[in-house]
Amino acid sequence: MSRKNHRIAATALALGLVGGGSLLTAGSASATEIDDAATPMGACEAGWYYSVQSRGDDQFIPTGPVQAAQNDRDVPVDFVFTSETSGTVGTTVSGELNVGVEVAIVDIGATLGIAATVERTTTYGESAYLTVAPQSMGHGQHGVFQARVSGMSQYRTPSCEVTQTVYNTVDVPYKQGYLVW
Repeated sequence: MSRKNHRIAATALALGLVGGGSLLTAGSASATEIDDAATPMGACEAGWYYSVQSRGDDQFIPTGPVQAAQNDRDVPVDFVFTSETSGTVGTTVSGELNVGVEVAIVDIGATLGIAATVERTTTYGESAYLTVAPQSMGHGQHGVFQARVSGMSQYRTPSCEVTQTVYNTVDVPYKQGYLVW
């Protein structure tokens, strides 16, 4: 049973939704969600678990060329940049992960509240608007934003004892868009 299913089962037991509500007894499972960074109490499914420790600065991976807009006027001018190429950016991992990339991405997306994916492909025709100051030049570049996440994988025994911990950094794509300056 996966960890998520353990949480669902524990919640169902605590709420008395299994077996007509007659399964709860003193010392049975509680509905408290397990904190991935802490060692849980009770029985665990032996294996590797992932948890997010912190989020660093986002990374921008370009999938198109730099576009430029020159404003030679004495008033600000609005310009529109439109993507003319597409590209795919994937997840990268530094350090040992010891869980599937998909497992880490689910935890990252849920913890950070982002649409994290294994890879993201940019599309043609996406636009960005930029107001360029008088007598200035503006730039834009289409690409993918990645969240840089420091995390850890822990191996837990059936009694929930942590026997091994490894740290890693995961750069996970979560949105496409323009970087403008």
